[in-house]
Amino acid sequence: MPVKTRSEALLLTVIISMLCMLACDSATEMSVVEQRHLVVVDSIGSLYGNDYEMFGNINGAYFVDDSTFVVLDKGYNELRVFDRECNFIKTVNCQGNGPWECQDAAYLSSLDNTIAVFEFLMPPRAVFFDSAVNPKRSVVLSGYTALMEPSLVDSLTIIGSVGSFSEQNGNQFAGIDVCSWSTITGEKLCEYFSNSIQIDSREGLYSRLVSLELTIAASSSGYVYVAPSKNDYKILIYSSEGMLIDSIYQTHERAMRSQEEILAEWEWRKLRDIHLGDWIPSEYELEVTQLQVQDSLKYLWVSHGSYFNPSFDVFNLLGDLEFTCTVEGLPENEIIRFGINDNGILAYTDYCATYPRLYILEFR
Repeated sequence: MPVKTRSEALLLTVIISMLCMLACDSATEMSVVEQRHLVVVDSIGSLYGNDYEMFGNINGAYFVDDSTFVVLDKGYNELRVFDRECNFIKTVNCQGNGPWECQDAAYLSSLDNTIAVFEFLMPPRAVFFDSAVNPKRSVVLSGYTALMEPSLVDSLTIIGSVGSFSEQNGNQFAGIDVCSWSTITGEKLCEYFSNSIQIDSREGLYSRLVSLELTIAASSSGYVYVAPSKNDYKILIYSSEGMLIDSIYQTHERAMRSQEEILAEWEWRKLRDIHLGDWIPSEYELEVTQLQVQDSLKYLWVSHGSYFNPSFDVFNLLGDLEFTCTVEGLPENEIIRFGINDNGILAYTDYCATYPRLYILEFR
């Protein structure tokens, strides 16, 4: 009788262990994140040829609808419109001093049936176009400071970051503030995030200013997303009223970047900012390089890793990871940025060793 009892106990233990193993395997399968792949299906841009195929400096590109996309060429201060097959439609020159023109067309945003071009100059101006890329109106944003990474939140609101300077007790501080403005009056509506450093000397100043660089995005539902540092995978989620409501944290192994990429980033910044001091780019991949929102799908796209070979984590708007995504077919020696919205996904060379080019991406 004792032997039977021991046998039954052993059998029961084995059964329980097997059930636990099956439960663990099931939980592991449930926790596996879907992996998707984007591929290049078409591209445009050339060193020689027709004028509309030669870009000076692409500073933004978005689909306007399912069949049309627009490219901001900062080099020529103009917008170029193409259909989805990359056939040229028209050019809209933005250069000028008129109310619907820009001195420095630096940023592009597209939402629903509205296209916006933003100046970098102080005070910055936003010029609004309809879906046929005809200028309709403009507004000057309040605050005499440079505008960075602006985008349309909805028909009434612009989100972006601005540089700030202040003095406290005889000490000077430089910083970056994330704010929103009215598309109608240009007045500042809300401040979401602020970060600053003390300027005690010019030694190593550019390195400290680089540490302030952030990336932002917003959804038409009112959520504002701020990644305070490109070297830390932390994304803050704010309500439309400026209240911090949640945050996203993610861990990735930061691989070493190639010397070719490090040199390309240095040259890109040298061309843009001129005075770099003794700053050199990080030898490690970045945690967050760009944020983009697809409103209709309720996706937040987070680009991370190498500028030459970026990957994505894609979250829902509340911060839950939906899937990861890789990209195939892009050049392997160019700094790449993306234009992602409800109508499609574009990539373009932000700084290129050869010539600017734009790519249409689709899921494989």
